[in-house]
Order: sequence, then structure tokens, then C-alpha cells
Amino acid sequence: MKPNLKDIAARAGVSVATVSYALNGQEGVSEATRQRILAIAASLNYTPHLSAQILATRTSKLVCALVDSYQADVTTQLIARIEAAFIQTGYQLLVTDRLVPELLRSDLFDGLIVLDLTLDATRQAEILALGLPTVFLAGTAAGPGACVVGDNVGGMKLAWQAMQASVHRRLCVLAGRRASVNSAQRLNTLRATFEDAFPQTNFDARVVPADFSITQAYDVSHTLVKQYDAFICLNDAMALGVYRAAFEAGLRVGQDLSVIGFDNLLAGAYALPGLTTIGFDPTAWANTVLAVYEAVRLAPRGAQDGQHRLIPATLIDRHSIRKRD
Repeated sequence: MKPNLKDIAARAGVSVATVSYALNGQEGVSEATRQRILAIAASLNYTPHLSAQILATRTSKLVCALVDSYQADVTTQLIARIEAAFIQTGYQLLVTDRLVPELLRSDLFDGLIVLDLTLDATRQAEILALGLPTVFLAGTAAGPGACVVGDNVGGMKLAWQAMQASVHRRLCVLAGRRASVNSAQRLNTLRATFEDAFPQTNFDARVVPADFSITQAYDVSHTLVKQYDAFICLNDAMALGVYRAAFEAGLRVGQDLSVIGFDNLLAGAYALPGLTTIGFDPTAWANTVLAVYEAVRLAPRGAQDGQHRLIPATLIDRHSIRKRD
């Protein structure tokens, strides 16, 4: 039978209330008694019932991480780093791709982390209306609520500068999902930069949608590699689709074509040649999310909007761009 507070109290020779105070870190218990109770609890393999712990501490230390998909490698990598950072502070993350308002309105969750790349204003308002401490990992730094987002604008400017060093000048842009905040920010930045440099050239004629998908990028690139020799891809998966199509056409990335991606997926480092890309430090991102979450949790109700952070972008220069001598 699973041990309970009464069992620990009997072993320790104290009241059940004293055991509860000791296990939940509350005042009213001497340090010697607390340590004795903790030792007895450990020897009995005692684990607190979650609902009882919530009542005692008024917090579950359980945070819901709401994502739009489990399929994107960048989502998986970032959530894993965030989970590690939160665990070190005593939190647990429960990752889900479903918003269940009834569950979130209960006392089960301490707060919410939202990594939804298709987040719109209506959905964001619905989430904020839950009244939980919330940090958004997608959107704009000027939007409502607290957010920690990658600097897509700065990152895309780095990608443009890197491609300007290439010998290849026939530019093609592989774009992501139309509803994606990241795709929109990256594409709009690239459009503005391109039109400043080439005001008489139609930028949108060079944009090909590929839904952030390696398969779709591969399918469309069979034709594209015959027309273009410089590819800016709004994520790494699409860049790797170009790699495969180029290989099958007898073309060499880094020699016959220049390709740059975005997001710094692990697969890009092992491609031949290595993929030049734009990345964000996932550990710095995770630690910033934790710091902002703690600030929001301690802030007065409704005072979340001041917590906005941009994670700086970095150029990871490998060998997929053939540079001018």
C-alpha cells in the first residue's frame, strides 16, 4: 500500500500537520524535525498526491507547453532545452498540441508556455483570457502578453548579407506556411531588403512556397535548380530538399549552387557540404524563457506585457555558399 502522511507522522512521532508543513517547506517546523521527516519520507518512497500538494502550496509546479506540432525538429529541440531549464528550478513540463480550456482553468497547471507558429490574435487573446502566467515563443515582440522570440528580422538580414558574398546571383526564395509567423517575418524582411537593393526587380516572382517541408522543397526544386543558382530557404528542411534535387541533377551545392537555410537543425551540420544557416542559441533561449516566466508569475495579475525579449540570431557559416574570391 502506498504510504501516506499518517504513516510518516507515526514513524516520526509528530502530527500529520507537522509532516505536511515539513514536506511543503512551510514555517512552523524546526530544521532538525524537517530533516528527520524528509529522511523518513524518502525511506518509505513517499510521493505526494498532486491535488494535496496544490492545496498545500497553492502551486502545482506543473507548466503546460502548448505547441502547434510535434513534427518540427526545431520545436522538439527548443522544448527539450526549456524542459531541462525548468526541471532544474523544480518545475515539470507537460507538452500538448491541444488547447483544453477546461483543463487549463483548473488548478492543475501553474502556467503556460506557448510555441504555436500559426498563432493569431484571436487565439492569443483566448489563451491570455485563461488568466495563467503565460509566455509566448512565437509572434512579435510588440504583441500583447509576455514573449521570448527569435530575432527573425536580424537573422534574415544576416542570411541576405551571406548570400551577397556568393558568386551566384540568380536568386530563388523557398517560403514556409502562409499562416506561419516565422515565415511571414522572414519573408517580409527579405522582400524589403531585396527591393532596396533592386527596386526595379519583381521579388515575389522569385518566391516559391514549399510549406517548410523537405519533401515539397525537393519536389519543386527539380525545376528550380535549372533556373536559379542562389537559394535562400526560410528553414533548413527546405534547404536540404534543394540539396537532394541538386544532387540528382548532377549539381554540387557550394560549387554550382549556393544555398542558405534558417534554424540550424542538426542535420544541416552533417550534410555534404555543411549547410550555412541562421541559428539561435537554444540554451540562452530556454534560460530567458524561464526568467521571463518567473517574472510573469510573480507580477500582478494582468501585468505581463512588459516582458518582451528577442533572442539574437547568429550566422553559422559552413560550405554551402560559393563565395567570390
